[in-house]
Amino acid sequence: MRTFTTYLFILLLFIPITSLGQTHTWTGNGGDTNWFNSSNWDVNSVPDTSSDVLIPAGFTVDITTSPALVDQITIESQAIIEVNNSIEITTGINILKDALFQFNLGSLSGNAIITNQGTFEITGVPNKLISQLTINNENLLLINESGNINLRNNMIINNAESALILVDGAGGAFSSNETGATLNNFGTLRRMDIGQFGVFYLLLTVNNYGVIKVEKSQNILILTSQNSLNNFETGILTGEGSFDITSPFTNNGRIIPDGDQGTELGFINTFNLSPQSIIELDIYGNELEEYDSIFVIDNPFIEGAIEVTLHYEAAINDEFTIITSTQGISGCDLPPSIFTVYQGVQYEFEVNCTFDEVILKVVDKILNVEEFDRMNLSALPNPNYGTFEIQFGSQVSEIKLTITNVLGQTLSTHTVQNTDSHQLTIDGAAGIYFITAKTAGGKIETFKVIKK
Repeated sequence: MRTFTTYLFILLLFIPITSLGQTHTWTGNGGDTNWFNSSNWDVNSVPDTSSDVLIPAGFTVDITTSPALVDQITIESQAIIEVNNSIEITTGINILKDALFQFNLGSLSGNAIITNQGTFEITGVPNKLISQLTINNENLLLINESGNINLRNNMIINNAESALILVDGAGGAFSSNETGATLNNFGTLRRMDIGQFGVFYLLLTVNNYGVIKVEKSQNILILTSQNSLNNFETGILTGEGSFDITSPFTNNGRIIPDGDQGTELGFINTFNLSPQSIIELDIYGNELEEYDSIFVIDNPFIEGAIEVTLHYEAAINDEFTIITSTQGISGCDLPPSIFTVYQGVQYEFEVNCTFDEVILKVVDKILNVEEFDRMNLSALPNPNYGTFEIQFGSQVSEIKLTITNVLGQTLSTHTVQNTDSHQLTIDGAAGIYFITAKTAGGKIETFKVIKK
C-alpha cells in the first residue's frame, strides 16, 4: 500500500509539472530573424500557446512565414518584433522602454493585454485586424501610412495620460463593426501635419479625457451612428485642421484653436456645445488673421463659456468674429459679456450672436489697475468644484478679495489679515468667475477661476 501511495503521489506531482508552459528565449543562433526557425530559440523549439517568450535586448525577430501562437511575450529595450502575418496571444505582450513592436500585416488576436512602454507601430497600407485585445499605451502608439485597421470583438485602446497616439501619413482608419471597439484617450492623439491634405477615420467609440489635436490641412473624421464621440470635462479638441463628426457627439470639454497666430479650427456636420463646455481663444489684434476663430459647417446651438487671452492693447469697439456657421446658428445661450485682463487692465467684451456669427466687441476697459507689481496669486485647485484656496505667495497684512461673475456682478467680498492663504467658496453655477485682490497699499490683481 505504501508503495502504491508513493507512486500515486509522484504521478500527481509529475502531471502539473509536465503541463506547464515552457520559457522560450531568443538566441538568434539559427543565423536569421525567423520566429519559426527552432535553432533561434534556446530550447530548440518554436513557441506555442503555452510559451512564455523573451526577446532580449538588441535582437530583431520577424513573424512572416506562418501564424504565431504564444502565451506571452516580453520585448526588452532595443529589441524589435516585426509582424507580417498573424499572432494569437493568450495572456499578453509587454513592450518595454525603447523596444519596438511593428505591426505591418495580418492580425493580432486573443483575450489578452498588450502593454506598451516603448513604441507600438502600425504601418503599411494593407488592411489589418486587431481582435478582442486590450492595448494599454503608456508611451508611443505610431500609426504610419496605414490602411484600414479593423478593430473587432470589443477591442479596447487605453491611451495613458502621458502617452501619445501619433497619426502620420496621408490616410488610414481605426474601423469597428457591430462587435464594437473603444478608444479611451487620457493622453494625446495627434493627427500630424504632413505638408498636404490628409485624413484619418475614427470609426469607433471615442471617450476623450485628454487632447485630440488635428494639425494644419488635416482632417479627423468621426463617423457612424453606432459609435460616439464623448469629449469629457477634461477633454480638449484642438488644432488648426478640422473635425468631421457625424457620430453622436457629447461635448462637456474645451474647444481650442491652436496653431500659428490667428488660427481657424473647423467643425463639419456636427458642432456640439453644452453649458459646461468652454471655447478658448487667443487674440493678438483685430484683423482676421490675428485672432483665433472657429469655422462650422452645421446649424449649431451655441452655448457654454468663452475664455479669451488678450495679447495686445485692444481699443473700445474692436470686434472679433470668433464663430462663423455656413448654415446659420439655430440658437445662442452665451453670456452677454466676458472679461479678460491684459497688462493690468480688465477688458469687457460684449457677446453678440447673429444669424450665422458670434462676435466679440470691446465695450469697456477698467483703467485703474494699469500698472502694478504682481502679487504672485494663485488658486488651488483651478478648475475646482466651488471651493478653493487663494495663495498669496507671501504673508500679507491685509487684502480684500472680491468675487464677480462673467456679467460683472459682485457675488461676495472678503477681507483677510496676516495670512499667506485663504479659502473661498463660490455658490453659483459652474462657469467662469473672477477674483480681484486689492491690498491695503493699493496693489490690485484680477484672475479667473473655473468652477466645474
